[in-house]
Formats: sequence, structure tokens, C-alpha cells
Amino acid sequence: MAAGKAYVGETERRIDHEGLASALRFMNDPQRLDVAHGVYLLMAQVGKDGDAKGAEVVGGWYQRNLYIYANLMRLVESPEERVLLVIGAGHAKLLRDYLRGSPNARLVETADYLP
Repeated sequence: MAAGKAYVGETERRIDHEGLASALRFMNDPQRLDVAHGVYLLMAQVGKDGDAKGAEVVGGWYQRNLYIYANLMRLVESPEERVLLVIGAGHAKLLRDYLRGSPNARLVETADYLP
């Protein structure tokens, strides 16, 4: 909870004092997204002998992100087409991983287009 509050506080500070571009760079930093994803991996460990509730919940989260990825790829009608996805940061790590591994997609970093 403390890490989440600190993240929100830093995001709000950046918006207020440095502008939206700074906040977007902060939220989309690949290393930050990797670290934040650790929360899901901790959740997956919840449960006791024979009870994999945490893994079930996180498995549903992965499934939801695969659905988002599949729907995103269905939007693309030609190899030249570009798609901008605006989505919550919690989804970004997995969707980036899926797009990087996709044989028919190319991920372009948000920071490349921010002032």
C-alpha cells in the first residue's frame, strides 16, 4: 500500500509541477513497470497447501491482458497501420511483453513521442 501511495503521489507531483509529459514518462518507464508487476507475482503466492487462490486471481489477470492484446491486434488491418493504446499502467507490463514477442507487431515507446 505504501508503494502504491508513493507512486500516486509522485505521479500527481509531476503533473502539478512538471506537466503531463513528465508524468507519462514516469508512468511508462519500462523498469518501473517491471518492478510494479512484482505486486502481481506476490499476489500469485497467496494461498496454502492445495489452495492456489492467488495464482487463480493472477491467472485471470493474465487472461484479461491476453484478451486485450488479441482485441488490439484485431484492430490492425494492414502492416502500415499504427494503433495508439491508452490503458492503465497495471496492464502496460504484460501488453508490452506480448507486443515485443508478437511476430506481427512492433512496440514503439511512449517516451519517443513525448516532449
